[in-house]
Amino acid sequence: MKKLTRLLLIALGTASVLGAAGCATTTTASVATNANWYLSTGFSGIQLTSIEGNEGFCAEELKYSVSLKDDSSTNEYYSVVYDEGSFYTTKFYGVNFDWQGDKVLDEYKTQKTEAVYAFETTLSVSGKYLHKDGGEVAFEDTVSTVCYFKSTAKNLAPVYSQQIMHSTSPASNKPENAEQMTKKYDYSCTTYYDEACANATVIYDDLNGDGDKTFTVNNLDQTLYSLFDNASVIIAMRSLDTNAESFAKLISTFIPVENGASTYGISKASSGTLGEGDEGIKNALVEAGYVTADAEVAFNRLNTALQEDMQGGTRSYWYASVSDQSANLCRSTLLKMATPLSFGLGTLEYELEEVVSVLGAGV
Repeated sequence: MKKLTRLLLIALGTASVLGAAGCATTTTASVATNANWYLSTGFSGIQLTSIEGNEGFCAEELKYSVSLKDDSSTNEYYSVVYDEGSFYTTKFYGVNFDWQGDKVLDEYKTQKTEAVYAFETTLSVSGKYLHKDGGEVAFEDTVSTVCYFKSTAKNLAPVYSQQIMHSTSPASNKPENAEQMTKKYDYSCTTYYDEACANATVIYDDLNGDGDKTFTVNNLDQTLYSLFDNASVIIAMRSLDTNAESFAKLISTFIPVENGASTYGISKASSGTLGEGDEGIKNALVEAGYVTADAEVAFNRLNTALQEDMQGGTRSYWYASVSDQSANLCRSTLLKMATPLSFGLGTLEYELEEVVSVLGAGV
């Protein structure tokens, strides 16, 4: 059950891994990060119009449709159906972070204020699980995350992270009846990092009152690979230069369980351009002013997998490719992603539906 809970945290945290070493660490294998969300990728700080409270401030807000891929289920005992209208949203912006504030534990407080990134996600899905012998379990789930991390100049080092989960998740491979199909999770999980990103304290609050706990993970500055918070994985991958044909990296992600960091493998699966079936994605980019209607939109598809037993399957992410570092029109936007559900219940697909607003008002 501990491994299953760990995989659930990973899957929902990334729906809801890189960069040069995520902390100032003794990391032995690091990867370079770039601000691929700006028009010019070479800027390593945080643009002033990206920071909340500044004149001209504008966050990036994106909305994705969520649906189950047709004919992707292989489970013979039960299935899942998602309602139309399920969605996933992201909000990306900068904040002036006070290391004396309420997002820092007392033992980690220090006299410092710095500009950091904030990344918020919300996954809202509804539907029902159906047992082959009759019986169903309806669900209305929400998973929200917020994480703070430093700029690419400081290698996207994690600062703070919180996940709030209300999820009805698959519980077994071969349930004998409808009651055995699912398990309900209701909790909040908050991770506080120290300024050096060497230690993290996790506060787990079971919202059903079934067991709260607090624990600290030390020596995060000694991970083998670049370290990032699990909730920032989508932005971390966005920062990579993935144009090389044989791109493949290992990174560490902090998952809020007691042994902390896990190793992810990231590899480039393919590259191409948007085509038939991608009209909605292309239209969202056109409406945002990123491209014209007759322009081609190139992408790189990345696959990620946990490098441990019980991997939980391979997840895929399609990012707009960076063709010109000084005129990065599509800003390496996440165009779509595909995440496998547990126990062969199918693949959940996310597709860009709307660019609500552009980070930094288009800088």
